[in-house]
Amino acid sequence: MKILERLQEEKMISNQEICDMLGISRDTARRDFIKLVDEGAAIRTHGGIALPQFKDKIKAYKERVHASSEDKYKIGKIAASYINKGDLCFLDVSTTVKFLCDHLNTSSTVYTHSLDNAEALSNNNEVDICLLGGKFNPENRFFFDVNVASQLNDIYFDKVFLGAAGILKDGIYFSNFEDAVIKDLVAKRSKEVILLADSRKFNQISSYKGVNFSDIDMIITNEKPPDSFKRNFEENNIEIRLINEGKAVKDYFEGANMTKIKAVFSDIDGTLINSNHVITEKTKLAVQKATNLGVPFVLVSARMPSGILPLQKELEIDSPIICYSGSLVIDCRSNTTIFSKGLPQENVIGIYEAVKSKFSNIHINIYSHDQWIVENPQNEWIVQEQNITGAQPTQANLKTFINTNPEMHKILCMGPSEEIEELEEVLKKDNAVLTIYKSKDTYLEIMSGDASKSKAIQQIISRYGFKKEEILAIGDNFNDIDMLKFAGLGIAMGNAPDEVKKYANQVTSSNDEEGLSLSLEENVIS
Repeated sequence: MKILERLQEEKMISNQEICDMLGISRDTARRDFIKLVDEGAAIRTHGGIALPQFKDKIKAYKERVHASSEDKYKIGKIAASYINKGDLCFLDVSTTVKFLCDHLNTSSTVYTHSLDNAEALSNNNEVDICLLGGKFNPENRFFFDVNVASQLNDIYFDKVFLGAAGILKDGIYFSNFEDAVIKDLVAKRSKEVILLADSRKFNQISSYKGVNFSDIDMIITNEKPPDSFKRNFEENNIEIRLINEGKAVKDYFEGANMTKIKAVFSDIDGTLINSNHVITEKTKLAVQKATNLGVPFVLVSARMPSGILPLQKELEIDSPIICYSGSLVIDCRSNTTIFSKGLPQENVIGIYEAVKSKFSNIHINIYSHDQWIVENPQNEWIVQEQNITGAQPTQANLKTFINTNPEMHKILCMGPSEEIEELEEVLKKDNAVLTIYKSKDTYLEIMSGDASKSKAIQQIISRYGFKKEEILAIGDNFNDIDMLKFAGLGIAMGNAPDEVKKYANQVTSSNDEEGLSLSLEENVIS
């Protein structure tokens, strides 16, 4: 029988596929399906049939919790990092989503129909919990009511996190009809839908389809999905996030339009140099191998030129450098300025006065081209920065300098972390035109809002004639996010915060584990 032969080859076939293959009507196909099912040769699925052994029994929720793997724990941890302060989220009933609850420490509002999610978050003071009511399903531990649709139709979520009982080529399936109804509702009422599923769920059959691939924005999983799903992901622009650090998300599409890297843009602190502020011999060798292949290696940093040029010399490269996180770009071969964008003088005056009047423990630094201006070079914060960067400060009256120097590229405020955090809040209220961020807990950096690492990179690649799809950017901190998003291949260091990693295409090892050299070997040199 041709249908049975096809079923044994494909493991699962639809009614329409058999109609097309045999040229028969849907009624005839349906009768043949029923006969196979009655004989025990097949089982019914949504719109078709499958081999009996291809359908695994879906475990009850409590049983699945005890069977949860370390991979589900990691999936949940990564998923939690995608929730931002103030987000309105829906969390599905799922053992993997339950692990998200265990890692959630961001101030947010969560809707859920899961008793276990609500219980996990009940002692979390950062989260406001809204539990959907209705009849309780004791097997899978969720609530459902026919009026839930009207309640959900009045809500639009920032993010929805879903689990899955099975993932087939036509969508995401669940073991309970009422549960599938809820997934469908919330997926259509969210800015972003993230599916959390371990790799075993692909080609796993379950009973009720709840969500289409067109509704999904990202899938977080533990292993590369089967190749048969590539087309679904590409057509629906679904991002695949793998939990294993160092494994490329883009490797899933390996062999399909992978672009050759023509230039590398690297952050310095926490990326190029290790925790001892040293470039390792392995990293030097990898950089030199890349440049010998004709791939420019460009240093990108919040540092001043004098803090970058010694590293440039140590690496034996003469590429352009990006200083002050994009506010100043210098051609090192000709020693000319490619791009320069200073801070508005009135903003600098206002920041100086705010720090001096309200934050006595914070020390302010002004940077202009290759000048680092401070009032007290012996201050412990200044000495610490000098030891890290190797740059030399110039002593001057800051107020006088500000009033007589119209082009200032950066302000650096250094001090206790609590006061730095308070200063950040104060300055952001009155300086919307500026870029203000913490490069670490005790450092607050301030640049022009019209300058960024990605804009500076654009200046350089335009000179080389490269496309952004042809560049690699690598970094470890929040001020690297815009260039990680801009580059064709953005790589986060293993020591980067989780919030930074989520914007990267790859996550490599840390700066103390040769992360940069590994990335160059894998993506440029090999």
